[in-house]
Amino acid sequence: MLKLSLQFICIVSSVFCNSTELKTNFKDNSSVLAERFKVLNSKSTSLIHTVAKNRYWLDLKNTNNQSCGNMMIIYMPGTTTGYDDGYDGLFFNDTQTALTTIIDNHECVINAMPPSATPDPINLKFKTNIAGTYSINLQNVEGIFAGSQTVYLMDTFTGNYQNLKLGNLTFTCNAGVYLNRFVVFYDTVYLSSTTFLNTENAILFECNANSLLIRALSQLIESVFIFDISGKMLQSQSKLNSEFVQFDSQNNINQLLIAQIILTNGVTISKKIVLK
Repeated sequence: MLKLSLQFICIVSSVFCNSTELKTNFKDNSSVLAERFKVLNSKSTSLIHTVAKNRYWLDLKNTNNQSCGNMMIIYMPGTTTGYDDGYDGLFFNDTQTALTTIIDNHECVINAMPPSATPDPINLKFKTNIAGTYSINLQNVEGIFAGSQTVYLMDTFTGNYQNLKLGNLTFTCNAGVYLNRFVVFYDTVYLSSTTFLNTENAILFECNANSLLIRALSQLIESVFIFDISGKMLQSQSKLNSEFVQFDSQNNINQLLIAQIILTNGVTISKKIVLK
């Protein structure tokens, strides 16, 4: 078993890198990270001692209470709300069950953001190839999250939410990919915000190798149009007056699409999606 400390990161057999700016030098059979990553050494004037105080891990468990995925959310100086190479951690897509977040079209398991007195809610993606009951809990907390700061998690499919400081959020689902299935927030004021009900967060996308299901959580769907990135309309359904609509997706796997959803209250929502 590896012992992890803040002083060093232990690597066994290999080093995984996915950065255009990372350089690795080899000296005396040991790898030395580039200057920008010297923060990982406790002897430097590192950010690690600053940022490690304000972060938490989410742990995803299956029906057998076995951990099957985790992700970290961290607030640190020098980052933005967009994708930050070297700070946000990419998902390698090496597992069929995962909890991730999408940052500027990058799927990540580490979401690094700048400190804020009123941080924005964070949408989370969930996928699994096995239907069943799952749970999400706080695996570890540091800094303000180890104190009185609450961490709420909402299941946008059911509307159920849980203060993760007090317990787990349990949910049941079918096999598939659920974009924006969950949302993390830090204040119950969010629950009374009309923003949640009138934006893309009110739409749930479920996709697998055969079909795309679009479900409205707060309104009925009038029409849906599916376009490719050139603007060509691929599929459409109109006069639905329904909570959900389903499309055949077999011919559009790994293709960037744009879904335009028109609700019965007149609101139009456009969302980029990639079917996998």
